Amino acid sequence: MEQENYGNNSNNSNNSNNSNNNIDSSNFYENYPPDNGGKKKKGTGILAQMLIVAILAAILGGVVTGAFFYFIGPELEAGNEQEIAAGSVTDSGAQGGGGGGLSETGEQEEGAGGANTSVVKTVEIVDKTESLVTVIAEKAGPSVVGIRATPSSTSVSNDFAGYFFGSYGMTPSEGSGIIISKDGYVITNHHVIQNVLDNSGALTAGAKIEIFLPRMIDKPYQASLVGWDKKTDLAVLKIEGDNFDAVEMGDSDGLKIGELAVAIGNPGGIELMGSVTAGVISGINREIQTEDGKELKYIQTDAAINPGNSGGALVNSKGQLIGINTVKIVASGYEGLGFAIPVNTAKEIIDSIINNTYIKGRAPVLGIQSTNQYTEAVAKRYGWPQGVYVVSVTQFTGAHTAGIKENDIITKFQGKEVKTLEDLNVIKNEHKPGDVVDVEVYRIDEEKYYNFKVTLTEDRG
Repeated sequence: MEQENYGNNSNNSNNSNNSNNNIDSSNFYENYPPDNGGKKKKGTGILAQMLIVAILAAILGGVVTGAFFYFIGPELEAGNEQEIAAGSVTDSGAQGGGGGGLSETGEQEEGAGGANTSVVKTVEIVDKTESLVTVIAEKAGPSVVGIRATPSSTSVSNDFAGYFFGSYGMTPSEGSGIIISKDGYVITNHHVIQNVLDNSGALTAGAKIEIFLPRMIDKPYQASLVGWDKKTDLAVLKIEGDNFDAVEMGDSDGLKIGELAVAIGNPGGIELMGSVTAGVISGINREIQTEDGKELKYIQTDAAINPGNSGGALVNSKGQLIGINTVKIVASGYEGLGFAIPVNTAKEIIDSIINNTYIKGRAPVLGIQSTNQYTEAVAKRYGWPQGVYVVSVTQFTGAHTAGIKENDIITKFQGKEVKTLEDLNVIKNEHKPGDVVDVEVYRIDEEKYYNFKVTLTEDRG
């Protein structure tokens, strides 16, 4: 076998040129490196040091790795579990193995190869806040009630209830009301209950008014009529009991255009009881002409107010009553025009009805209509006394009850001569509703004088 001779090939190639550097190849490994006089060979020391360093590095690495898995690893795993439970957000991208993804349960999925492809953590959005309108409705809603006015079998509707509710005759009318005191006083619109009132304004015999509370809709209360004022379209009812949910009164004088307004009521009747609509104050002190030709000042809002909302509450951002919903303009091309009686105006009327049975501050009513065409010249022509000529008498007023008739001539009021209607009103306005006054009249067809005791009534419009 031919033996490979390391070094001969390279050295032979240089024999002719490097004769002075010739080294015997047979002694190359024995004589190199040269002897250093018994000292350790330098190459051997370097190899030993490298070996020691490698061993120490291996030991130190093993210790560090073991400590990591023993002490730190469990903490990281526990932290990941807490993040998953808390719904923290992490990278959920899948890698390889068939592309695992986010499951519906938020658990870790496996790829097609069976290996876990990623750690997936669910994200949960928890909204614990409530809207302002929700809070307002929860506060004021229990104070807004349903009202059903059912005529007796002999009642005939004598108002505009049919316009608002599409009801006449025996058909009950339904609307809304507001509890204003814990002992059961309830306010509503006059037109909501007008179909159960007679011409004197009293509740018709056999008719009834029922109050439905939001939390007791299956057990209505029977309400009594305290009083009403047609001029402002307000009425006061009373139910027996205590600790009712009374509304908190607000201040309508401080309203600003653009602030929040929430309407609560029963559009369409009891079936839609407690409906809530929201908008803003669109205008204040709006002069609107009512059905009977009167002009009153209202709050305007774009919160939806529909038939059945009448008598319900308009409240502010604090859930305080600022208006009583009443008029709705319905015409082609008009939307978002709702109106409410300012609560400060309503409070004066309500307090007068409850405490005085009449509207305090208003002139009392005698109950007659006259004409300024009956002058001194006309009186002399017919030989009649000068005075206030009675054209007609309003039914169930003081004058009607006392016995004054049309074509009578009022000559004295409280013992004082009167020649004109202005003379009569000056004396009359010194009194208040409920006062009894003396009235002298000349009856034309009998050519006789009569004296009557007349009870003045309140001006209800």
